[in-house]
Amino acid sequence: MNDILTKSTVLVLNRNWQAIAVKKPMETFGIIATGAATALDIETGGHIRPVTWTEWLTLPVREDDNAIGTVNGPVRVPSVLVLARFDKVPKKRPKFGVRGIWERDGGLCQYTGRKLRPHEGNIDHVVPLSRGGPTSWDNCVLADKRVNSR
Repeated sequence: MNDILTKSTVLVLNRNWQAIAVKKPMETFGIIATGAATALDIETGGHIRPVTWTEWLTLPVREDDNAIGTVNGPVRVPSVLVLARFDKVPKKRPKFGVRGIWERDGGLCQYTGRKLRPHEGNIDHVVPLSRGGPTSWDNCVLADKRVNSR
């Protein structure tokens, strides 16, 4: 199985374009195909447009896109979905911690851009605690332990 299908990389928005979840691509293809959501085609210049399943299948795979192979050729993996009818906002907020920061930053060191293994990263306060920086989503990033200890 293609590894990209099993990682939570697709942002799901409700019909009011508010973020409500992050899903795996293998879950989202079914949602788009049934018409319960549209995928967003995000172009390089910043232009965004909702795309239905039939049109999504015809979109070319760009160099920066993740794609999966099918019998009919490669299909682009969406990065954002907009649900057609769901308008609720989840009450549960993601927990702040190493796992939440890791998910948000995609396992990448925010200083070097290098993909980290689980034991290689830790949380870094951008504005240090000693200088009054808070322990919050806005002030914490995932960093390589070797870079962070310098």
